[in-house]
Amino acid sequence: ELFGLPIVKDVMAITAWGDEEAASDLVDEGTVQSDELQPQGSTLEGGTVAKVVKRKYRVGYPMAAAARGQEGWVRLSFTVQADGTVADPVVEDSSGVQELEKAALKAILRLRYTPATWNGKPIEQCAAKFNYIFMLQSGKGAKPDFIKSYKAVIELKTIGREAEAEAKLEQLTTLRELNLYETSRLLLMRASFQGANGDFAGALRSIQNATMMDGRFLEKDIYRVAVKEMFGLQVALKKYADALDTHNKIKKLKPPLSDQGIDAAAARIHGAIDGPDQLGFPGV
Repeated sequence: ELFGLPIVKDVMAITAWGDEEAASDLVDEGTVQSDELQPQGSTLEGGTVAKVVKRKYRVGYPMAAAARGQEGWVRLSFTVQADGTVADPVVEDSSGVQELEKAALKAILRLRYTPATWNGKPIEQCAAKFNYIFMLQSGKGAKPDFIKSYKAVIELKTIGREAEAEAKLEQLTTLRELNLYETSRLLLMRASFQGANGDFAGALRSIQNATMMDGRFLEKDIYRVAVKEMFGLQVALKKYADALDTHNKIKKLKPPLSDQGIDAAAARIHGAIDGPDQLGFPGV
C-alpha cells in the first residue's frame, strides 16, 4: 500500500457485465472527434506551449472500417514547428485498427497550431499529442456475440483458470468489429490481469485508454471505480502530477465521490510538493 491506498484492487468489480446501456449519447454515424492533449500547464516560465488553432476538423471515416462497424481511437505524437505546422507524426498508441491510424496520420498534417514561444519568439515544440476518436452510431452497448465471449472470460477467471481466461481475452481484443464500448470493457479486464501479474504501468495505461473522454464509453458507476483505480496506480508509479489531475476529475464527479484515503493521498502529494523534500518524477 501507498498513502494507505491499495496499489491494485481486484478489478472484477469493473469488468462484471452490467445491464445499463453504455455510451447512449454517441454522435451521428461516421463521426471523428479530435482531442488536443495539453502538457501540464499551458504556460512556461519565459514562454508558452503550442496550442491548436482550431479544434474541429473534418476527417474522413475510412469506408472499410465503417462497413465492418469498427470504432477506435488513435493517439499521435508529433512536432509543432515554429510556423505552426505539424511534422513527423507517429502513432503513440491506438485501438489497433490500421485504417484508422492511416486516417489520423493524414488528418494531423492539416492541423495548425499557434506555435510555442520562448522569450517572445516562436520555437519548435516536440512531443505534442493529439487524439482522434472514430465513432459510429451503431456502437452503443455491446453486441450479443461479444457479451457471450466476455462472460466466458469472466467465468474462467472466477473459477481460477487464469491462463485460459487471459488467452481468451487476447483473442477477443483481435476481433475486427469492436466498438468503443467493447474496447473499453476489454481494456479494463486487461488491466485486472496486468495488475495481478505486477505490470502496474501496463494496468495504468489500459485504464487510461478505457476512460478516455471522461469515461464516455463506460457506464457511470464503472467509470467512477476506474478513476479511483487510476489514481492509486499513478501514486504507486510516482506520477504525482497525473495523480493530482485525476484527483481533480474525482472531485468533479456527480454525484460526489467521497473517499478519505484518496483525499488524504492527494493532500500528502500537495504537502510534499510545497515542502522542502524532493519528489521523483519519471523521465525528468
